[in-house]
Amino acid sequence: MTTMKTSSALPGPDNRTAARRAMLVLSAIWLCLSAWPAILGADESTPSPGPHEQRIEVLMRNYDFVLAQPAQLRFGIPTVIILRNQDIVPHGFSSTAMAQLAIQAHGEGVAVQGKGIEGFRVDPGKTLAIHLVTDRSNRILFNCDLHPQMKGELFVLEIPAA
Repeated sequence: MTTMKTSSALPGPDNRTAARRAMLVLSAIWLCLSAWPAILGADESTPSPGPHEQRIEVLMRNYDFVLAQPAQLRFGIPTVIILRNQDIVPHGFSSTAMAQLAIQAHGEGVAVQGKGIEGFRVDPGKTLAIHLVTDRSNRILFNCDLHPQMKGELFVLEIPAA
């Protein structure tokens, strides 16, 4: 199961924070009950999922990280994190949790692979696909190194078979 928390660039009253938390809890419950969504209409800049691959799409929009479509992520299964920068400025995607994992990343003329990679820069209008496999339940905190208010987290959990 995957949930994602974000912090907005816009200041707001405490009731916005409470509403966001409530939405995250409801999203987590929905994710537990939902099946893997069908992936339709992938364009050529988005890699097609492999037969035993899971993916999640994170949009960089309005100086915030936004989960495009809820998806269940399980550890031990190859995972693709699709980053789409929909802003007019570059954004970073950095995480110390990724540094211990073997990473492959590619997108529009760039390809990188190895271990010890903590982050990436995504230019405006560009897409980056990050391939990784987590070997245990994991909390992946991430942020934009260019815009400190942009933060989020992913949870990769063990989901028992029904």
